[in-house]
Amino acid sequence: FAGKKIGYPKIGAGLGGGNWDRISAIIDEELAGEDHSLVLYTP
Repeated sequence: FAGKKIGYPKIGAGLGGGNWDRISAIIDEELAGEDHSLVLYTP
């Protein structure tokens, strides 16, 4: 996936009712070592 970008919503939060702080920590842990950035959009 070198040079590729992936956009995704707050997976599991919002309607899912999950805790975004915990979910984002899991995403960061699973993507450790990968070149990724999390950008939050607030309308």
